Amino acid sequence: MKRFFITLFIPITLFALVSCNPFNSNHYEGFISVKKENSIIVQIIGDDPEAEYPTYEVFIDDDTVIEGTKGSFSELEVNDYVEVLVENQEGDKKIAEIIVVFVINS
Repeated sequence: MKRFFITLFIPITLFALVSCNPFNSNHYEGFISVKKENSIIVQIIGDDPEAEYPTYEVFIDDDTVIEGTKGSFSELEVNDYVEVLVENQEGDKKIAEIIVVFVINS
């Protein structure tokens, strides 16, 4: 019985951990570090100030919805805090479906 439990428990646990990885997702939350002609680079911010966190280049197309404190791509600025949902992916190119811009009070 113990062997059955371990055989079943370990794969389920590993699957749950891999599927919950915040860096392997279609949902990104962080600050805009660079704004380009048709994309933004989102800098993920974590809890450890000494750790290095990934950045993601997210492309904007005509179907991308921008909401929150800003309503269009032209209004987005570096250091805006955003939540991005990526639905369309052409190869490695991430295309945003929704970008929500938040106000950060300090």
